[in-house]
Amino acid sequence: MIVCSLDTVTSIIASVVIFSVLGNLAHQLDVPISSVAKGGPGLAFIAYPEALSKLPIPHLWAVLFFFMLFLLGLDSEFGLLEGSLTALHDEYPSLRSKKALVTGIACSICFLLALPCVTHGGLYVIDLMDTYGGGFAIILIAFFEILAVFWAYGMKRLQHNLDFMMKYKPSIYFRSCWVVIAPLILLFIFIYTMADYKPFATNDPDGKYPKWADGVGWLLALASIAQIPLWAVYNLVKQPGPTWRQKLWQASQPTTEWGPSAQEDRDAELSFYGMPIHYGRQSITTENDVMEMDVGKPYRQNGAVDLRPESRIFSEAYSYRLSGLDNPAFTQIN
Repeated sequence: MIVCSLDTVTSIIASVVIFSVLGNLAHQLDVPISSVAKGGPGLAFIAYPEALSKLPIPHLWAVLFFFMLFLLGLDSEFGLLEGSLTALHDEYPSLRSKKALVTGIACSICFLLALPCVTHGGLYVIDLMDTYGGGFAIILIAFFEILAVFWAYGMKRLQHNLDFMMKYKPSIYFRSCWVVIAPLILLFIFIYTMADYKPFATNDPDGKYPKWADGVGWLLALASIAQIPLWAVYNLVKQPGPTWRQKLWQASQPTTEWGPSAQEDRDAELSFYGMPIHYGRQSITTENDVMEMDVGKPYRQNGAVDLRPESRIFSEAYSYRLSGLDNPAFTQIN
């Protein structure tokens, strides 16, 4: 809550500073404020420096302004790289011992990819990347991330994980934002953006963008958006099972790698919940089959034959345990 409040206050202060400067510049030039500058790079690199040049000691303010922009870009780069490299190191643990080398290679790749942005047509490249690569694409990806974490994985499971790792239970406000408010807002923004979308080539009276520019932009957007359905289909197809329903169930179950990576953390999780947690795929094929867990003692379901996809029995037993109920169908084997 403190971070969200500070972020909102900072945005308000920044908007007051920016529009007061632009308003003063428009007053001095005796032109409407809409003609002073449009949004985008022109605001930061043309209009605002021109306004700073009219202040006392303009060189000092110019140095401070561009130093602030440098720190802002550096901070954004830290966040983007850390998120990407953390996922890479988790997938390939052997790279953790070479973190400095991997980070250097990643920074070098980013540097080379950014070189077109400092050419004579760099502002147009930035505009194209900002619209297609950093606009509706990020909104759509964030929407599916929320669905995956808070709907597919589940708010209750996430609550249990936060309780185990941080001894923290999110309030009803945050749970409502994560599950309902945030996805609805993102969906609304995405639909509005698509309804207001105009191709660059047809919305450019100066003819600065060629007709193929929008094609390049859509390829840039699909490079990130297409990863969601492509990997979903790939993981669905590779699952064992005679029917697509079983494949879908298999694909939605946790793998054997899911859960704490260190064995002592898995043992601590077992002690915290009092039973094995919902990770690790199991196989249930015949009546009274034993379901071997990654940690703890195995569980058995007495009664009917269950030929449905794996992990169903354990998921039900886990749900009963979390809700504080006992089900005689699930018995622990001594």
